[in-house]
Amino acid sequence: MRRPQSGFTLLEILVAVSILSMILGVLGPLFYQYMFTRQTAANERAIESLRDALASAYRQNLVLAESSAAAELVLPGGTLANGTRTSAANLAPLAGFSSRAVADLARDGFARPMTVHVSRQLSQTVGGSTVFYRVIAVVSNGKGETVNPGTVFDPNTGRLTLAGYNSGALVDGFAIARQAFDDTHDKLSRIAGAYRSYAQTRYLSDPNRDLSIDYFANVNPAGSPSSRWDGGGAIGSTGGTAMDLVNLPGVTQLGLADSDMIDSYNQRILVDNSSPAIKHPDNPAAASTLPPFNAAIRTTLPGGQPYQIHAVGSF
Repeated sequence: MRRPQSGFTLLEILVAVSILSMILGVLGPLFYQYMFTRQTAANERAIESLRDALASAYRQNLVLAESSAAAELVLPGGTLANGTRTSAANLAPLAGFSSRAVADLARDGFARPMTVHVSRQLSQTVGGSTVFYRVIAVVSNGKGETVNPGTVFDPNTGRLTLAGYNSGALVDGFAIARQAFDDTHDKLSRIAGAYRSYAQTRYLSDPNRDLSIDYFANVNPAGSPSSRWDGGGAIGSTGGTAMDLVNLPGVTQLGLADSDMIDSYNQRILVDNSSPAIKHPDNPAAASTLPPFNAAIRTTLPGGQPYQIHAVGSF
């Protein structure tokens, strides 16, 4: 006795195929859109990670970075030229400036290399001082296989124009440089204020309150006591030149922590209370031997520009 055969008829198979085709026709574009959205989000994160690493490296090495006027980013571990295509080797100077490995930083969300652009040295004037900076850009091809011809970075202005599927982000070098300048200005101002307060306290404690005495130091530039210097004070002379503030005799009188004597560029702050550039009783220039006397708190800005704030003994 023959058993009836089991299975699907041709008509049933054709109906099933038709239904699957319709389902795939609906779900296929949705799946593609999902994958594209996912890759785009990953691409944005990759761009941001590389941008953040570049910003951190620039922020922590402003003086070195601005030692060059060319369209490049000079770092302790090497130099990134304008138009650098990312790879683990090319991004080696960024090691330590991101929690991600440089090999990971080198790939966008589509697993392709990106491009790093760097402007030439730019500048703006802030409070009479020149603040040097540069703009850094990260560009990904995005969905496209190549950089769109309309995507352009101008190294002379730092302006980035994106086209097609290309995407990117900028490191605002001026914002970073301006913040460091402002922080350094504030730090020097606080030190100058503390030094002036010290000199004023010494003046007020002197029964004679003699304005012809320089209360910013207790000896003259040669290190010898003098009637026109505050012999009873604790702060000594800088010896006719500028010196590291941390080494100033009696600096503890200013109530500063060690970190207060380092500027925002990780440089030691200098002090000068007895050079020819300062008004003091033994200045070689007669006009600079008259009160009010002063002292200078100094540093050097990125690009080599000296910057100082005076503590003036106007009591």
